[in-house]
Formats: sequence, C-alpha cells, structure tokens
Amino acid sequence: MSFANDIRSGRKPNGKLFAYIEGMPITALPRTSRETQTFAHCEQNLQRLTTSSIERFLRGLRNKDPRLPKQRQRDQKERLEAQQRQQEEQKRFKAERLQQAERKVVKVQQRERDEQERLKTQQRPFSCLFRVF
Repeated sequence: MSFANDIRSGRKPNGKLFAYIEGMPITALPRTSRETQTFAHCEQNLQRLTTSSIERFLRGLRNKDPRLPKQRQRDQKERLEAQQRQQEEQKRFKAERLQQAERKVVKVQQRERDEQERLKTQQRPFSCLFRVF
C-alpha cells in the first residue's frame, strides 16, 4: 500500500485509489483498501468505472500543471517571498504613518504650550498696571 501512503503523505496529492473486487466481501480487503471506493464486479460497474476513469483522465490532462516539480517549488518560493516583501512594505508604511501622526501630535502640543506662554506674557503687563508702589 505504498501508493496509499504516498497519497496520505502528500507526495501524490491527486492520486486516487479504488478497489474492484469479484467473489469476495468488502470486509476481506485490507483496511486502506476498505477506506476507498469499492466496485463489485458486474458489467454495469465495469462500464461505469471505465467511462468515469476515461473522463477523469481527460479532465486531468486538461488541468494538469505542465511545470516540473522544481519549477513549481521555485514559483511557490517566489510567491512566498513576494508576500513577505509586501507584508514588510505594509509594516513600514504603517510605521511611517504612525511617526507622522506622532509628529503632528507633538506639533499641536507645542503650539498649545506656545499659546499658553503667549497668553501668560500678555497678562503680565496688565497685572503690573494695577500694582501700587
């Protein structure tokens, strides 16, 4: 059942197993074979199995990824690196926006302090006028 193990481990993700039996109960099959679709021998099942297998095969040919495994790995690695670059760029953008917001807050606070200081200096001469010496 090494093919079944290859399917489970992901080495053959599109692999399919089925059992075609004649003259035996399904319970006599090994456990991994019982977990697959089982067809009992009869003319109708044989024709249905053959027709559906040919259709799946042709569908698979149309959808098959023609790239070699190493090329697929390179493409996947490039996509992952591009996603990481995009995430880093978004983090930098957010950090820049945060710094800009902090600078604006500091400017507003400084303006408020300057305004308060200006108001204090404007009030001092009036307080001096009312002093009696």
